[in-house]
Amino acid sequence: MDGTIIQQGKITQPATAVPQTIPLRSGIDWMRVINYTRAATIANDTGYEFYWQAGMPQGGGIVYECVVAATPTVKTAVIASGSGFFYQDTSTTPFGTLYAITGAIASPGVFLTATTTGISATANTSVVRLTSLTGGTSLSGYDFSVSAVNPGVSFTVDANHLPGGIAETITGGNYQLVNWDPIYYPRWRYVTGVSQATNAVVNFSVTHGFTVGQVLRMSIPDSFGMTQLSELAVTVLAVNTTTNTITIDVDTSAFTAFTLPTTISQPFTPAIAAPIGENISQGINPVATTTYMPHDLLDATVNIGAINMYLPIGALAPAGQANDVLYWMAGKSFNV
Repeated sequence: MDGTIIQQGKITQPATAVPQTIPLRSGIDWMRVINYTRAATIANDTGYEFYWQAGMPQGGGIVYECVVAATPTVKTAVIASGSGFFYQDTSTTPFGTLYAITGAIASPGVFLTATTTGISATANTSVVRLTSLTGGTSLSGYDFSVSAVNPGVSFTVDANHLPGGIAETITGGNYQLVNWDPIYYPRWRYVTGVSQATNAVVNFSVTHGFTVGQVLRMSIPDSFGMTQLSELAVTVLAVNTTTNTITIDVDTSAFTAFTLPTTISQPFTPAIAAPIGENISQGINPVATTTYMPHDLLDATVNIGAINMYLPIGALAPAGQANDVLYWMAGKSFNV
């Protein structure tokens, strides 16, 4: 271990386990996670130690698991794709390898593909960018959160991210992982739906991250129908993290209905919601808290670039399960 810089820490899962993002002080070449709770038990198909090394695929790694038959034994296996270690260095390009899409099912939004390498098995943690689509080119260039994955077969866009479904038959194209957001906070987001209501509800293509009190500028091009909302400054009244929506202080009851454009509408500019303003009121740090003063005007000026390791949850995943206690160690070696 000579010449190795080591970092270490402890994770205690709550009663409902959640994926873990471990901030790192520098780049690493390897990481080991010990599930202290599971190491003390004998449970079938349960991982107690996990290992990752630079060069292994995103979402991969090695798992040491207990197999209970007549006599408990130890099994070493490759972690299922999307259930392992996700190394994040936001100073590098956010885009992964380009993979082919072989088709799509219009509802609820299932994209067929020969590989799902790197897509997290935890709902709405991976984001993909669709490109060069055939038969549904209006979605080309959009980023979407992935709500489910069938390894090596397909990934699914949640209906809350694509509330109108896919209007056209997609027969091919490409996707690539968006491994992390732009490093400047807060970010603008693609709008995929707006309700006609006293206080409109707005849908987004990815997990939006907006908070109550933020002020957003809505940009709704002609192709989306609801042009009356375009260029208005709106305040976020409520956030629903389950449906990935926000409620805004605008009555859209009499506005033209919002619809996603079809291929025939091209070319068009996507509808977006972008934070506006120049300062964070009263010095509130968006990284440390999600509490904002009413009508904060937030601009994308806060650099939250970081080096992290993201760990999914599960019996054979490195972040473990409910109430698990885990210890981790990570290192940067001079010779790898």
